[in-house]
Amino acid sequence: MSPLVSDTCPAEGLIAALEILYQDLPAPRRRRQIDLLMQSDDPAARSVQQGGLLICRRDEKIVGAMLTLPAPGRVMMAWMPRCARGTPGQDQQAIGESLLQRLTQSASTHSVRFIQLLTDELSASLREAVQSAGYFHLTQLVYARRSVEPDEKVAPAPADVEFVPYKPEWHTDLLRVLDESYRESLDCPELTGLRTLDDVFASHRGHGEFRAERWFLARQSNQWVGCLLLSAGPSDRAIEISYVAVLPHARGKGLGKIFTREAIRRAQAEGFEAVVLAVDGRNMPALAMYEDEGFIPWDIREIYLLVLDPADGKMVR
Repeated sequence: MSPLVSDTCPAEGLIAALEILYQDLPAPRRRRQIDLLMQSDDPAARSVQQGGLLICRRDEKIVGAMLTLPAPGRVMMAWMPRCARGTPGQDQQAIGESLLQRLTQSASTHSVRFIQLLTDELSASLREAVQSAGYFHLTQLVYARRSVEPDEKVAPAPADVEFVPYKPEWHTDLLRVLDESYRESLDCPELTGLRTLDDVFASHRGHGEFRAERWFLARQSNQWVGCLLLSAGPSDRAIEISYVAVLPHARGKGLGKIFTREAIRRAQAEGFEAVVLAVDGRNMPALAMYEDEGFIPWDIREIYLLVLDPADGKMVR
């Protein structure tokens, strides 16, 4: 049998590769998705157009594909490899291993600290491929949404809680808040310490369209107690809570609920239809609080992680 060869997808192979990626979608929706990735200017589309789509070939035929997305802060996002319809299980594992190996090589050229692999479902063969490549299961990520009505009443923050828009002069304070917020955090604690604070800041800044007036440091009685980072693109109908944090000394006092309601108010003021977020499925207090505030889960993704040494791109655990 001819060997498998994985590499970046050339322009002439894009349609065939995307057909494999989205084979489970109904034909009209699949065509719309492919057209979007071929023509639009969002990050995933740019990644496809600039070499972020990996393919696996055998005898010049594309038998597998994988979408990747380098992100600010030395992170590589990737979605589970997909194999051509009808591929036997043993071949699925080999194709997955080939694509994941090529992904690691690609990550090393970007000085990536870790690769985050997202999937909604894994066959036994692809699970073997992921484990063989050194990934470990991090968590389930729960995606939730809350509709925002223009005339609904949202309880204001208490008088002693102030939301201060981010400015360059607050940069050191924000880094300190970010650093402290990871202590005893229930949201993906395995990521703590993997990157520098500058990397963490770059990652948050690169999430969606950065607008300083949507980033807030929060203080209570003139003491920093957390932060609320919101993001949205120019065509988005929803604003996203990309990061919300309450510092350890201020936890257990209902500030998470106050921060969430502030996000709802900001969405309302800007005319957005909803607020969306993603939360670690193990963070039961946060999940319960979001449920109380009207958020409804709409998707769950399994997250796998590969930690790399950015100096040589090799796996460190």
